[in-house]
Amino acid sequence: MKNVGILFGGYSSEFEISRLSAINIYKSIDQKLFNPYLIKVDKTGFYCVFTDSEIELKVDLNDFSFVGDGKVQINCAIITIHGTPGEDGKIQGFLDIIGLPYINSSSLPSALSFNKWFCNKTLSSFGIPISPSSCIRTTDSYSVDQIVEELGLPIFVKPTNAGSSYGISKVKEKGELESAIQFGFKEGDELILEAFVKGRELTCGVISEKGKATALPITEIITTNDFFDFDAKYKGESDEITPADIPEKLKDDIQRTAEKVYELLNLSGIARVDFIEMNGKPILIEVNTTPGMSDASIVPQMVAADNRKLSDIFTELLKEKI
Repeated sequence: MKNVGILFGGYSSEFEISRLSAINIYKSIDQKLFNPYLIKVDKTGFYCVFTDSEIELKVDLNDFSFVGDGKVQINCAIITIHGTPGEDGKIQGFLDIIGLPYINSSSLPSALSFNKWFCNKTLSSFGIPISPSSCIRTTDSYSVDQIVEELGLPIFVKPTNAGSSYGISKVKEKGELESAIQFGFKEGDELILEAFVKGRELTCGVISEKGKATALPITEIITTNDFFDFDAKYKGESDEITPADIPEKLKDDIQRTAEKVYELLNLSGIARVDFIEMNGKPILIEVNTTPGMSDASIVPQMVAADNRKLSDIFTELLKEKI
């Protein structure tokens, strides 16, 4: 049987979320067809880890193998690193060099989608509606007054290259903006400042089926928190309704737009596209090429609502590669 490496960890604040996603993916691999292995990635290297012991076996990056009782050669990878160096396409570029296939989006679309500013501006050029926004970097000079004049209030301040709502603030008063910017810079050196769009928060998963983008059922996210922050995502402080109870036309608009985004960006594997509905129209918020796959994550809920099994989806994605 072919050996599948599930890469998790990385260098960002999302290490633990990544680990939980990897464990759920591991459980979802059909072990009658594939041998799954958990591969931890940190700044010291790549290691095969085992859930039933503390053994860690160093992965030889020349051919992506490791030695236990014998040599195990990884034949295909699933990258579930939320943040750098997986979600931003760096590992994909390395795997391309050594010739190891993976089911995820390749290096360029991963890097583009990871940067919320460039991704949204690119999609806007193809007619995808986005929220008004601007971008600042640690090296830039900026004026709080000018930002508020351009975008109004409230304003969302987001690192362009962080996920799981790390570093995000919703600014309601001008006096809060500077501290929100400095808070965001703790997660990265570039921020997207986005005008607040009032409406229902809706998200749509997309998978590749025989080379064609296929939308999953839509989820509506309802939280009593000020926005869908880390606690809302991972500590149960939100209601996630799948499938969303929305008009058929809005459902169709969101699913077709999500599929179009998937195809425009040349994505692969499993992705998720987030929207805010405003006056019956979907406004794109961001694209996630490495959505969470833990028990608390949204995409597994979408798959279940579509009367599918994650194991079947991973089987088909892996069969296309190996």
